[in-house]
Amino acid sequence: MKIAFTVKRNRRSATQGIATVCVNDIEVLTFGDTMELITEGNLYYGDKISGWASTKSDAEFIKAALFHPFDSMYHYSDKIKQVIDGMKE
Repeated sequence: MKIAFTVKRNRRSATQGIATVCVNDIEVLTFGDTMELITEGNLYYGDKISGWASTKSDAEFIKAALFHPFDSMYHYSDKIKQVIDGMKE
């Protein structure tokens, strides 16, 4: 069984965007992605539009989906568990 986490980024404008965490291409959770003005030498992720880009890595979004601080209240990780439980070996 292979489990692949990916992050799809979608920009609504130069300064606004979202990042959707997927497990085996199934969308499980979407986060707001704050854009920052990137100066020379700074790391960024996704597209840089008019100097603006995300400074959050895919790994940060995946970690947030797995270990969200409000998971005990909102059960965000349940969707991930459902995708994994539904997989056939």
